[in-house]
Amino acid sequence: MKQANDCIMVKGRYDRQLYSIKFHDYQRIMELAKHYHESIYNLPDEEKVNAYQVFPDTSDIRCSLKVNEIVFI
Repeated sequence: MKQANDCIMVKGRYDRQLYSIKFHDYQRIMELAKHYHESIYNLPDEEKVNAYQVFPDTSDIRCSLKVNEIVFI
């Protein structure tokens, strides 16, 4: 899991796109997993976090990711 400043780099589970999420969102995901007693892949679809799509040649694009579609790298 790579960390730059207060962001965590993640991939999309199905699209393999790189995203960055804030560290507090990472902590929220871990709390949700503890609350539901499930892995993140089994969390409900309605649980989402703000993410920034990472492009090497352009600026970041903000989007919303389903928590159960995040892969930590």
